[in-house]
Amino acid sequence: MKKYLLILLLIFSSQFTFGTIWYAVNDGDWNDDNTWDDGGFMGWGFGATHGHPQAGDIAVIKSGYSVTVGDSNATCDSLYMNNYNNNNHNYNMLTIDSNRTLTINNGVYVNYYGDSYDYECFIKVYGTFNVGNNITIKRDLNKWKTVQLYSSGGTIDVDGDIIFN
Repeated sequence: MKKYLLILLLIFSSQFTFGTIWYAVNDGDWNDDNTWDDGGFMGWGFGATHGHPQAGDIAVIKSGYSVTVGDSNATCDSLYMNNYNNNNHNYNMLTIDSNRTLTINNGVYVNYYGDSYDYECFIKVYGTFNVGNNITIKRDLNKWKTVQLYSSGGTIDVDGDIIFN
């Protein structure tokens, strides 16, 4: 009986397994573990571990950080670019180098959380950017300065829509 209970527990727990949420904490390459950490205990930074987003994970590039897909291809479930916990920085940037691919299996979300200054968000694509759902840009028209989705010799493939809220 215990064996069957253990098997059922393993089956049901695997149905509710979520990926890690990785926060950019330094400028750097997507696949460099020093670029990211998991926010630690309840996102407060205590006991944070370093790693990098992979399939099934969520990546968050907060204001003040620039992340490059340059050393090798990368993937994750969702990508958030926002100014939350911005430490008075008003930009963030994602660059995908030529001959590199970033695949986002779900969606890309660019969010503005209402500080009093202008905010700039750059996604520069020189390689390939695959998005399995929508790119959603939520903004305050009175405060945004620049939201740039830029491609030079690269490919942007969005399975859904590009939505401005």
